[in-house]
Amino acid sequence: MGTPQEDPHLLVFSLDGDQYGIHLDAVIRVVQMVEITRLPEAPESILGVIDVGGEIVPVIDVRQKVGAPAREIEISDHLILAQNRERCIALAVDTIEGVVEPGKNNLTASSEIGDEIGSVEGVYSTEKGMVLIEELDTLLPHEDHKTLEKAISSGKK
Repeated sequence: MGTPQEDPHLLVFSLDGDQYGIHLDAVIRVVQMVEITRLPEAPESILGVIDVGGEIVPVIDVRQKVGAPAREIEISDHLILAQNRERCIALAVDTIEGVVEPGKNNLTASSEIGDEIGSVEGVYSTEKGMVLIEELDTLLPHEDHKTLEKAISSGKK
């Protein structure tokens, strides 16, 4: 964590008007919101799971992870299916803003800003404001991944 990847293409999304981005090379696809099945015993940051072609995919509560106010999921919301180090995950977001290719001069690594910035890998500065670049592996940390796997296994019984 801390250094933006070599390929700076970002998929930018918003939560309550604040903009965030993830590296495009991690994105599998974007879909409209679907019904999420709640999963007892899952980590607090998991809204539930969805079935994507027979694969059980956890839906991350990005709002909770970035400290945005909670709200009910709306049918107009989107899911970003992405691959982190452990598995395919889905990020619940308000809107998709698009794909950008920021210049290296517009990127700042989180290590240049401060020691601990949660899941933020870096910042992309634009004319319209800043885009916080999220680190997918910290959105679903290894500890939560293990708890999630147990919850999915107990749900299959």
